[in-house]
Amino acid sequence: MILIQNLIKTLVYGNLIVAFSGALLSSSFVKLVSIDSYIEYGLFTFFAILGLYNYHRLSKMNALINADLKNWCLKHKTLLYALTIFSFIGALFLVQLLIIDIETVVLLLIPTVILSSWYIIPIFNIRLRDIPFVKAPIVALSWTSVLIAFPLINQYSLTVNDYFRIFGFVLYFLALTIPFDIRDKHVDIKNQRTLPQLAGTTISKAGALLFLLGFYAIFAIIYEELRFSIPFLVALFFTAVLFLLSNERRSYAFFALVDFSMAMIALAFFYK
Repeated sequence: MILIQNLIKTLVYGNLIVAFSGALLSSSFVKLVSIDSYIEYGLFTFFAILGLYNYHRLSKMNALINADLKNWCLKHKTLLYALTIFSFIGALFLVQLLIIDIETVVLLLIPTVILSSWYIIPIFNIRLRDIPFVKAPIVALSWTSVLIAFPLINQYSLTVNDYFRIFGFVLYFLALTIPFDIRDKHVDIKNQRTLPQLAGTTISKAGALLFLLGFYAIFAIIYEELRFSIPFLVALFFTAVLFLLSNERRSYAFFALVDFSMAMIALAFFYK
């Protein structure tokens, strides 16, 4: 039992679940738009998320409020460093295999990396996440850039439908940020002005459901076979239930399920 608990903590606190779920979502989307190298894009996404999230965890480790998470990080600092370094090496190796147009890296990925780093590491004593109203949009745009926009821009000239796909995922990732903002409502500083701080938990959950509905509507219009797809509808229903159940008292394991909901969307894309 202790072994299982330690394994779950490693998967959750080491950001392996969020990295796996994001990678599966990216890979399934790339396959959905008929790009052959969907496995390579998925692996790149896995390493990019794992490296960046553990870099964030290491940078704010001593300021963590959750005692169990802080103790785990301090105890496994070497593991976090190893995961971060190995992941960045893996991401760099894969991106140089995937890149078709170098301008994609310059205009999309490099700014995304800078914004993601600035999100948690202060520059001129300012962190992007501390600027009013920008926390959730920065997260949503960064995820969309890496998982969705990068493969589309790298492989194709964008069509109207591609712009709708990108917008749909911005809505989706905005929805996913809201449960985490609800969790952190009293942890985040007041001037961050997140939606739960401004409007409260109930309205924030309603907003998350509307964003999720917008994501469904866009993909149901583009892909007729997804309209009444049982796996897609079950994945969305599961995600919506997690939104409704979110509160400040939920454990990190619960919010790992919110991350894992991406994998359920991915499976629906794979088997549409």
